Amino acid sequence: AADRSLIFRRDASRNRRLTLTIYGSLLHATYWIWYVADFIPSVNGAGVPEIHIDPRVGWCGLGIGAVMVAGSVLYPQHCVAEMRRPPPGTPGALVWTLHALPYVHLASTASGTLYGRGQLRMENEKDRELAMSAKGGIAAYNGHLALKVDNRRLRLLLQPGAGSVYDVAALSNMLLGRKGEGRKKDGAVSARQQKKVMRDHARRRQR
Repeated sequence: AADRSLIFRRDASRNRRLTLTIYGSLLHATYWIWYVADFIPSVNGAGVPEIHIDPRVGWCGLGIGAVMVAGSVLYPQHCVAEMRRPPPGTPGALVWTLHALPYVHLASTASGTLYGRGQLRMENEKDRELAMSAKGGIAAYNGHLALKVDNRRLRLLLQPGAGSVYDVAALSNMLLGRKGEGRKKDGAVSARQQKKVMRDHARRRQR
């Protein structure tokens, strides 16, 4: 039977690319660690001025490598992997992001987050215009949409074209809606309510 609670799920085949990016950046950073810690001291210690290497070159490469590692690990943790309707009677949306290590994959059922109505919203007008003007609707938009979340410093990223949109109307209504709808917000979701909803969802998934 069709899972009617499912609104969006990211295509899992795309996660392989993210995993390769993480380990590629780790390998790149490891090379620069060796370059700074071993190669430069060995070359400069030879006492040959013609082959002297400025240590700043190594530190610059290592700094870039560290930024690449941080970005490749943080991106999956802020990438929306799945979005579902909460149990009946609970407004808002259940959202799962990806886990980055040891490989990029969908977080476990219990690790989803319940966002109340209006607490997960797309406020950037340029993003709204791009999503609405995409040929084929929001489901065909392959760019990233930044979703503002209350009490969270960094925004979540949703890439509609990178997955299977099971309910285009629900996704569009949730993210786009009519201008001004995003101001209608529920109160913050309590930890107790969060746990109850996740338990109910886990039970429904096991049936």
